[in-house]
Amino acid sequence: MNKETEYRLTEDLFSTLEQFRCVDKGFNRKSGFGGKPVSMLMMIGQLTKEGPISVSVLKEHMHISAPAITQFINILHFKGYVTKISDPADKRKSMIELSEKGKKELVKAKEKLKVHMGTMVRHLGEQDTRTLNEILSKIVRFYMMEEGAKDE
Repeated sequence: MNKETEYRLTEDLFSTLEQFRCVDKGFNRKSGFGGKPVSMLMMIGQLTKEGPISVSVLKEHMHISAPAITQFINILHFKGYVTKISDPADKRKSMIELSEKGKKELVKAKEKLKVHMGTMVRHLGEQDTRTLNEILSKIVRFYMMEEGAKDE
């Protein structure tokens, strides 16, 4: 692929992803819970399967600034979706985990998302859905390789 084609495709992809982000925000507003808190709730649910995590671990995975993470965690804590626990290694730091209310909300949010995705699957059809899934899997592998390269 030549540089001009690569540049054009990169610009098109960037534009499409920006549009996708706007659509995603609209869907999350309709869900009644809001976009970023739902994403964070899902990430916390994924990361805390083995137990509480530190805020810094969440920050690494979400790629959001420390003040923004703290603000979201405070919102989730205020609403009763997460529990803060003192870090046994350093009492000045907090660990977080989903509360029972947070776990229930996460199940509801995932169900709403699955219903929405089912609609999208019907819209795309079988072949396009399979192609999309293959491409998304390649993207995940790409980012996992990138993370591995950073650790070396």
